[in-house]
Amino acid sequence: MTALLSFVADHAGPRQSEDDEDEANVIILGAGFDARAHRLGLAATHKVRFVEVDAAGTQAKKLQKLRSVPEKINDRVTYLGCDFTTESWPDVLQAGGIRVDLPSMIVWEGVTYYVPPRVISETLEAVAKFQAPAMICFDYPSAQALAVMKDYTASLKEPWLSLGEKRVRGRGLAVRG
Repeated sequence: MTALLSFVADHAGPRQSEDDEDEANVIILGAGFDARAHRLGLAATHKVRFVEVDAAGTQAKKLQKLRSVPEKINDRVTYLGCDFTTESWPDVLQAGGIRVDLPSMIVWEGVTYYVPPRVISETLEAVAKFQAPAMICFDYPSAQALAVMKDYTASLKEPWLSLGEKRVRGRGLAVRG
């Protein structure tokens, strides 16, 4: 949360009117039913666009729920459908008209556990290629969590596919800078 607030404060000035152009993006990959884009109200007070990228079905369900509370919906939040295993989320951003020439913070929480290592590598490489300054905040399973949870999550038909801490700390980040 602190990183998000600091990013917005550093890259997006106060919004003076509805016509103000956005100065930064907060891109949430695998947003699920997280509602921080609405709950925090930052898109209404600062020149920042929130972009939520997730499976199209999840996005549809979330939007249906949000429409039942219309005062919570902010038009500076964009919803884009993407299957991270078969689609390029940067291509989805571009097709959705998102300006990647703006400073961007990518939030990727609770996702790396469920995607193959290839998707983790492709995501980190994509962030490194952004046209403007970009940062990514993500989590990953520790070796202990992976050992304990791998069989359990598989039994729930939600297997952890990530290689965990060793991959991320080892070759994963060092190669990408």
